[in-house]
Amino acid sequence: MQTLSGLCCEISDAGEVVSNANTGEAKIPVHLCQRRVPGIMAGVSTVPEPPLNRRIVDRLPVGRVVQPWPSNTVRYIRNRWRGPLHMRVGGADFHLRYVAFHEHEGAGSYPLHQHPHMELMLSEVGNGVVERADGERFDLQPGCALLLLPRTPHSTSWHRARSPWSLFVADFDLAIGAEQVPFESGELVDPAFTPFFEWFVVRRQPLLRLRPADWVKAREIIRGVRPHLIQTQYGVGSEMLAAMLRLIALLSRSIREQNLATGQHILPPQASPEAALLNARTQIESHVIYDPGNVKRLARAAGYSEAHFIRAFRATFGATPKQYAQTLLMRRACGLLQNTDLPVREIAFRLGYEDASLFSRAFRRAVGISPEPFRAAQRTAS
Repeated sequence: MQTLSGLCCEISDAGEVVSNANTGEAKIPVHLCQRRVPGIMAGVSTVPEPPLNRRIVDRLPVGRVVQPWPSNTVRYIRNRWRGPLHMRVGGADFHLRYVAFHEHEGAGSYPLHQHPHMELMLSEVGNGVVERADGERFDLQPGCALLLLPRTPHSTSWHRARSPWSLFVADFDLAIGAEQVPFESGELVDPAFTPFFEWFVVRRQPLLRLRPADWVKAREIIRGVRPHLIQTQYGVGSEMLAAMLRLIALLSRSIREQNLATGQHILPPQASPEAALLNARTQIESHVIYDPGNVKRLARAAGYSEAHFIRAFRATFGATPKQYAQTLLMRRACGLLQNTDLPVREIAFRLGYEDASLFSRAFRRAVGISPEPFRAAQRTAS
């Protein structure tokens, strides 16, 4: 068991970070941990971490009983990539968090749990059952795509007498700004997120059955991912992003050609509070810059008063919007100090600070030392 910034966490048999395992409370870790700066006196300087570069799993109790993890002999993750990696194009904000193949052998089950992100699943080989907490069951077999919206409680089970069940899994956040979608430019420039978004998110249809020809192409895409997961070489994140773009475009084409959704109806009649908060978090992660007025704008966009928005955001994500943004901002500052020769004043300006001294004070509060000593310590350590 590990304690990460006051959050009760554990590591599952598959190596995933599991939060609130004993309580079932769905808090998304924000700071999670702080990494000590090499070369600085112990206890003085730490680098604020953004959300963990791991897959977050909230294990939930059934009744009051928390179900056990399956043995890693029947369920294991051999190859994985962990982000996040962000892309903005044609009105879509896409944060890719995690890509992996989950392997299942024999008979077993994975306990009731949820994730803070959307989760897309396609069976490469074999089949298993995904069951939501509301009782709806999906027999996930080759030729189907299943998408679970953020914080959807679900469990999985399988019974494989011979060949294993190999499941392709991708976790991501996706937000669509309708006013930024280039409808006027025609379909050739459409980034192809909107039919996918309309079918799975607006219409809340979790399952898509692909036509045989579409499944052949989808399987080719996901199988093309596996060699990059095995090699884990430089630039693998771009390979994951490119594969996901191809896969979502393929699913969108299939959705349109089956007359399931056109991509023109991408605004739900009433956005849920959860969706509004997730979109706000995505906006913060997309604009890592010092912006004192951002909280008020995010609250207005989410349909909240500022005070209500701050309370709701903290209850959901474990930190206020300002704290969340500041963590990401200082993490970005650490990266620029470590990996570039930009002067501190220029870094401050690029991160939105008109006054470099204001940036230095904020950095010292977050990290424990000023930017220049931090840079010197990093270079000495390397």
